[in-house]
Parts: sequence; C-alpha cells; structure tokens
Amino acid sequence: MFLFKRICAFFICVFLGSKVFAQQEPHTMMFIYDPLSYSGAYAGVEDEVSCVMHFNKQWVNMEGSPLSFFFSGSTPVKRTGLGLGVSFSHQSIGVNERSDLEAALSYHVHLSERSLLSMSVGGECLWHAFNDRELANSEGDFLYESMSERNTSYSAQVAVLLKCNSWRVSVSANGLGDFAKKDCEYALVPHGYLSVSKNSRVDKHIELSVDAIIMGAKNSPLAFAFEPNLNYGGRWNVGLLYEIDHYVGALFKVFVCEHFYMGGAYSYALNDLEKVGASSSFELMIGFRFPTVEERLTW
Repeated sequence: MFLFKRICAFFICVFLGSKVFAQQEPHTMMFIYDPLSYSGAYAGVEDEVSCVMHFNKQWVNMEGSPLSFFFSGSTPVKRTGLGLGVSFSHQSIGVNERSDLEAALSYHVHLSERSLLSMSVGGECLWHAFNDRELANSEGDFLYESMSERNTSYSAQVAVLLKCNSWRVSVSANGLGDFAKKDCEYALVPHGYLSVSKNSRVDKHIELSVDAIIMGAKNSPLAFAFEPNLNYGGRWNVGLLYEIDHYVGALFKVFVCEHFYMGGAYSYALNDLEKVGASSSFELMIGFRFPTVEERLTW
C-alpha cells in the first residue's frame, strides 16, 4: 500500500508540473495495445508470436502535420527464456521525413509463478531526410545549401520490465551512444519512457486496466499519458485517453477472430490547436497473433 501511494504521488506531481513537448519521436496513442513500441523488454513476454501495424495522423487540418506508419512484432524463443522484437516506423513532418528500424533482444527471469523480470538490449538505425524541393526556390539559397539531403545514425537502447501479479512497471532508455553526425544529432535525441500498468478483475468476464506512461527527451519537458481500459472476455476493449496539455480521446480494440484484431483511437485537443482548426488526431491499427493454447480453448 505504501508503494502504491508513492507511485500515485509521483504521477500527481508530474501531472501538475509538466507540459507536452513538440514531438520528434514517432508517437502512437495506443500504448496500452502495443507497449513494444516503447519498450523492448516486452519482446516475447506474452508467450505468443504477434505483430501490429498502425497508421497515425495528428493535427488533421494543419498543413505539414505529423503522418506516421508503425510496425512492430515479437516472438518468444522457446525453452531459452529469450524474446525477439523488431519495430519500424516512418514519419513525415512538413519537409522532414524520418524512418526508424529498431531491434531488441530480451531475457526473461521468472521470479515466481506470477512474477517476471524482463531485461532487453537493442539498437536503432535512423534515416533522416529533407524534402529539399520544398525548402527553397533555388540552390543558391543559404537554407538549401546548409542542409544535407539524408543522414543515417545509430544508437543503442536498454529496457527493464517487472511483472508482478497485476502490476507492470517498465523503464526504457533509447538513443544511447548517439553515433550520429553533427547535422543529424537533433533528429536522434536520447529519450526514455517510464510506464506503470495495473489490472483489476471486476468479474469473470470484465477486467479493468489502467496504463500511465511518462515520456522524456533530452532538453525537453516531460510528457504524460493516461489510459484506462475495459476488457470484456478478451474479445474487445474500450478505453479513454488523456495527455497533458489538454488532449482527450477514446480508443478501442476488437478481435475479429482468435488470430486477427483491429483497433482505433481518436483524440481532441482542448488547447491552442483548437483555435487553428487542427484539434483532432486519429490512429488505426490492425494486428495478428498466434495465441497461447489456453486462449485458443476459449474460442
């Protein structure tokens, strides 16, 4: 109980004192449905092969607003305690385009029947490009000449996940090493995530889960997202979304069959973006998995 109170106090302090920062990293609103996008320690933890694809459009009516595509997948390596995960994202923001390829290797230690510790190491390769045709009218412009068309950079990442009964706590650090050229350093910023999740069984079919995630980057203030979610019989999920700086929204996930599911999210900005007609963002998701034997028996 004392630990729970300390965690709540920590989130309240962050909630009151933080503001969202302009995104350089690709961003998905559905962390609760795809935590591998934020932490490599989730690779292989669920003991099933799975993959997820997202399409995300932010600030819909704003010219040059972020447009992102995500793919992530993971698998356990049987009888080794290892898990493998890979993710790819492509994002365009105005005249900038970036693609990230990340891979993670995790190792799982079963502390007890219901507790697990997962530790992962991985790497990231980033390609960053400028759409130079939009930058200048002629090659004589200083801005055009000072920006290289494409850069490639590499970095390392580490993550830890602790699952204990109905709790999950994960910490990850990305962008370590920063093996980038000087003109690409701003595109690959060291950043990290802290997430806390709590599941509560309401009855035989209904489960309530709450996920909170804190996101931070070098020389940027913290950002915070909060996602309560209702799961009915493992067949469908509905939830709410709140992000600091006054973003609210809703999300859902529905299983079409035991192997295939789809989902979506919508958020609405109650801040200055509303004044310029760019208040809404949306995300679509499809996923495929090979469920465990116990799950297949329930279908």
